[in-house]
Amino acid sequence: MLTCALKSLRKFFCVCPQKNSCYTFRGMKEPHDFTDVSILPRTLGLEAGAGEDLRERRELLIFHRAERLFGIFADEASDVTKHIKPTPLPRAPPSVFGVVSVRGRMLTLLDPLALVYDKSARLPAQELSANGFVIALRGDEQLALAVDRVEQISEIFVEEIAPLGRTQSSRVIRGVLQHESSLVTILNVEELYTAAMHGAERRRRRSRH
Repeated sequence: MLTCALKSLRKFFCVCPQKNSCYTFRGMKEPHDFTDVSILPRTLGLEAGAGEDLRERRELLIFHRAERLFGIFADEASDVTKHIKPTPLPRAPPSVFGVVSVRGRMLTLLDPLALVYDKSARLPAQELSANGFVIALRGDEQLALAVDRVEQISEIFVEEIAPLGRTQSSRVIRGVLQHESSLVTILNVEELYTAAMHGAERRRRRSRH
């Protein structure tokens, strides 16, 4: 397949011997710098070169909550919108702010900080900011995350995520990642609903005593 593809390319251009990155399309009088279309081999379905890193990559959506960095895989989010004031739920645990509507979906708004650190009560500094954002998640659980600021989307190597030891909150944490000079706590979206409901059950038990 590689040989056939290269033969097809030779019909359109030939290499200029004076400069390896300089190409001349047949029928053109002047050389043309071909470096801007380095993506061409991938569009032709050619296999990766020996020097290309074939480790699994994912895009990570990184965000702030109460001065801590969290992340989820970008394809686990369906929408990011500006702050929406939630409708409170009676006897909800600290990890649940209430319910919000995003693009016609009624979503339970969760606090990632309370989920990870298992807070029994929310501190004033951890309350929602009117300048914050809501990240709507994909899935049947109809969940969203309350965040203070969306940092960026970065491509990472999955194998660089370091798993945590077994702790009470480890089920909601996929692992941690050193990103530039900061440590990012990567959430396990599939476990958020279970963790939130576990917090609600403990709150009900305490209210009975």
